[in-house]
Amino acid sequence: MSDNEARIRELLGEGVEAARAGDLEKAREKFEAVIELDQYNEKAWLGLARVVESDEEKMICLSNVLLINPKNERARRMLEKLESKAATEGRVDLIPGLPIKIRVPARLRVPVLIGGAAVLLLGCSCLAFGLVSMLRGGTAPEPTNTPALAVVATNTPTDTPTPT
Repeated sequence: MSDNEARIRELLGEGVEAARAGDLEKAREKFEAVIELDQYNEKAWLGLARVVESDEEKMICLSNVLLINPKNERARRMLEKLESKAATEGRVDLIPGLPIKIRVPARLRVPVLIGGAAVLLLGCSCLAFGLVSMLRGGTAPEPTNTPALAVVATNTPTDTPTPT
């Protein structure tokens, strides 16, 4: 087990203990610390969903659990209960419909922004390379006159016997 994995296990255990003791703030800190180390940690998101204050935060955490593990029935039931409550209360802002992406604490957003900038830079580089190639005389491949094949499935039986 790596040092990182050991630290995650330790923090998860401390978060669970703090939640059981009723120290929700300490539990939240521990679960968020796990998420800082591994934003795809299902147990940390589920634990965080149990200790955050607002229904919106709970729904975000549970949605993240389901993004990580769509088969987590506990998270699904908890989320459905919160969605039903939101609909009953007329809280349209909490009713699902838009995909929710993994959300990390604000202090962790810098690496995400750097990653997004790197992807944007790579895309611009590819576009620039393509433009330079075109300007230097590169041409697109000539279209061919070969017809495209289409496969059509029918439900009608065939009269032709199949060879045996």
